[in-house]
Amino acid sequence: SANTRTSDMTRNLLIALAWAAAIIGVAAAGRSGMIEADSARTLTMVMPILAVLSIGIVCRTCKEQRA
Repeated sequence: SANTRTSDMTRNLLIALAWAAAIIGVAAAGRSGMIEADSARTLTMVMPILAVLSIGIVCRTCKEQRA
């Protein structure tokens, strides 16, 4: 139903926003010296991949629960 799709989209958007905030936080921490620049650089490359994978898993789980 349309309500379920909206709920799923909202959930995915919130997860994506949380990941975006985490990635920005890591980048900011790297620039300010709170964490090593190399570690921050590596994390800002790896975290988007983890974000896509986790959102995909959540989407698949939602679809399976509806089936």
